Amino acid sequence: MIHRKDRFALIILILFQLGILWYFVRIPTHYHQDEFITAFTSWTLPPITKLDWFAAYPPVWVSQFPVLFHILQKPFFWIFGPTVTAVRISVWPYAIGILVYLYFLTKILYSRKLAIIVGIIYSAFAPHVYLSSMGLHFISSTFFYIAALTHFVAGQNVAAGIFSGAAYLTYTSSYITYPVIALIGIFTNRRGLVTTTLVALLILSPFLVYAATVNNFFTQRVSQVNALWGTWSDPAKQQIAPLAIIQKQTIDAFRSLVIPGVGGLGGYNFGKLGLLDTITAVLLAIGFIMLLGGAVKKSGNRIVLIALLVPFTTGFILTTHPPPFHRLSIIYPFLALIVGLTITRFRFVVVLSGIVIVANLLHTNYMIKADANIYPQNSRLIAEYITQNIPPGQPIQIAAYPSFYLGQELLFRTNNHYPITTGETGNILDGYRGGTLLLLNPTKENLDKLRAMYPNSSTLRSIDGVSLGDITLFRPVKK
Repeated sequence: MIHRKDRFALIILILFQLGILWYFVRIPTHYHQDEFITAFTSWTLPPITKLDWFAAYPPVWVSQFPVLFHILQKPFFWIFGPTVTAVRISVWPYAIGILVYLYFLTKILYSRKLAIIVGIIYSAFAPHVYLSSMGLHFISSTFFYIAALTHFVAGQNVAAGIFSGAAYLTYTSSYITYPVIALIGIFTNRRGLVTTTLVALLILSPFLVYAATVNNFFTQRVSQVNALWGTWSDPAKQQIAPLAIIQKQTIDAFRSLVIPGVGGLGGYNFGKLGLLDTITAVLLAIGFIMLLGGAVKKSGNRIVLIALLVPFTTGFILTTHPPPFHRLSIIYPFLALIVGLTITRFRFVVVLSGIVIVANLLHTNYMIKADANIYPQNSRLIAEYITQNIPPGQPIQIAAYPSFYLGQELLFRTNNHYPITTGETGNILDGYRGGTLLLLNPTKENLDKLRAMYPNSSTLRSIDGVSLGDITLFRPVKK
């Protein structure tokens, strides 16, 4: 049973968290195409009776993942429809779950008072708010990671095993869950570790058999992004010595926490700012020193250090750089915990907590505003043009290649009010009989043919003075 005081505290914390997320969810320039690719996979998921439960999704992309996230996301589109808001709200249960588990983990290791402070800090923690206000896959990894750790620390070994196994059915960053629990268990709960291990294996066994006999997607992402031998690693391709890679990437990883222009990868730019604002960074540094100093006598400190440092090394230092802030999201709750620990050492806890909250909300806002000038806004502008100028129900055709992301994003940005067809450029142009056409990197020859066919036409390469980048919008104009 949850104590009455805990229930009250959690209700307040959850409302505070949802209020912050709702504010940033509604900023139109804040988005990433990956959230729509993921959502489209969920939207087009086959019925449960026809679903391949052990296969990897999406079937056409650079990386595939187990189906669990998509199964849990799809009901939100049944309820709210295929909208941008639905995409974002679909990850809120994970955000709430992380907050609840962080509260109880902090309470178990330290105190209820610290759990409340940490919950407040985490709710406003800039890197977390930046990512969690989009509908991204990563948040599920953080949820299963902290859920498994909390249950294990609480001595609930079966539940820890269930969440440890499920952690391998989400995003790759949570693959570190069982190794972290094993390290903690060796020092604190060896008998419980056996139970957790057996349950985790029971959950994973059919997926492991599938991976061994059909398609091993478990190692796919690791083989791409590992800094030492990954196919996406430039230092590995250049045959730089492993120690030299580790040394440089360790330095870059720590610098990126506070120095602008160092971190941010794959469109997850975080405004090209440091991950943390100055106040939070200073408090984190102080707290980390305090953790180290008390690690010998306090088991809670040791657990937090293991939960923090292992993913920091494997997911942040030893993956492709620039330092990937989004892959560090699995330890955002623990960074907030350390900041909270530091705050409780000062006399003016409430005032300092308020300062940290304001600093983080401002830092989130700065990152998102900076992103508006960094991350391509062409898909958003195209969607606005379509909804403002084209009657619902009229077809939209995209000449690119079948898995091109734009059509998937437009489906949600236009609330599925337009039939959208995406295909190879040649096939689309061969069957083109008028209507709105979007072309990826069109040749001059193809544009000249279209203009010859439809002399009264509009060709847009920018909207409202903003370039559409590699997209051209072609639309015949009726006389």
